[in-house]
Amino acid sequence: MLARALRRLLAAALSVPMLWQPGTAHPAGNADAYAFLSRRSGHHLIARWNPCEEINYRVNLARAPRGSLVQVETAVARIARATGLRFSYAGTTGVVPGRTPGDYPPDTQLIIAWAVPGEGNPSLSGGADVAGVGGATYLPGRTESGEDALIIDRGMVLLDATSSGAGGAATGRLLLHELGHAVGLAHPLIDGPNEIMYPLLTAGAADWGAGDLAGLHAVGASGGCLQPSASVRS
Repeated sequence: MLARALRRLLAAALSVPMLWQPGTAHPAGNADAYAFLSRRSGHHLIARWNPCEEINYRVNLARAPRGSLVQVETAVARIARATGLRFSYAGTTGVVPGRTPGDYPPDTQLIIAWAVPGEGNPSLSGGADVAGVGGATYLPGRTESGEDALIIDRGMVLLDATSSGAGGAATGRLLLHELGHAVGLAHPLIDGPNEIMYPLLTAGAADWGAGDLAGLHAVGASGGCLQPSASVRS
């Protein structure tokens, strides 16, 4: 089993205020408007999933609005297309992801859930305007050419079941935003309301912006396969 002490949690929250934005046929926004969670935490490397392994995900629907599983499947399919990563639905779960991934089922790398703030969910303690939080943990690894790398080994998406942003028309954008965090993206440093990764939740079509797509490409399959460092193998 990989040493838990070597894992580092990266997470970011999304605020609720709504800005209306029309959907577009071509990516709008600034192609430079993206950032990486690992670099925002001070690391020079980009943490990303190993694209040569499937990412199994489960969904906790206990607090979810009606129709949420279809929303999740749609969002996961869209992030798979944008990154080239491979996801596989492994079923439902009763686990509510938090700041540590120790209670994940052994066949699961990503959990998506809805929860009520204050019911033992410290990840949703960012204030009344937080609609959701997404993040990932990573481990040291190597690229195919032997260079240092950071491998994401667990991801999480947790949405506020009581928030107006976690249900209805905005759900698609919210899920894409938090899944963006789960694959390694942070809020862009450049102001970009056209980007899904913009820190304020916007309503309208769930269209990736130009910066979103550039960032997702960088954390996706284009970087090649990864493997854990020998020092973290059991």
